[in-house]
Amino acid sequence: MIHFPVHSYCLQQSGRWAGKRALPFVILSLNEAKGSYLVAGVPCPGKFGEIEYNLFGEAFRSAAEHCNAPNLLEGFDTSIMEIPRDDCQRFIEAMHFTLGG
Repeated sequence: MIHFPVHSYCLQQSGRWAGKRALPFVILSLNEAKGSYLVAGVPCPGKFGEIEYNLFGEAFRSAAEHCNAPNLLEGFDTSIMEIPRDDCQRFIEAMHFTLGG
């Protein structure tokens, strides 16, 4: 599990990662041995301690379906998925389209 409590707290308290600057982000990690990317979506609430719905699970599923990229990792957390390396660019573009970016 990815957890950034001190870092996000400091950035939010300083005002550099709060309000309109509190943007969600996506992390991709290449697994060269498997030829795939592990993709994780992390929401960012406007204030420290707020709970925010993680919209990445639905966005990832929709983007994967849109570009016919298989999800190689079926797990409990839908905001984390594994996609083939060759499908990465199309997946990111479809995700931007899905999220309205």
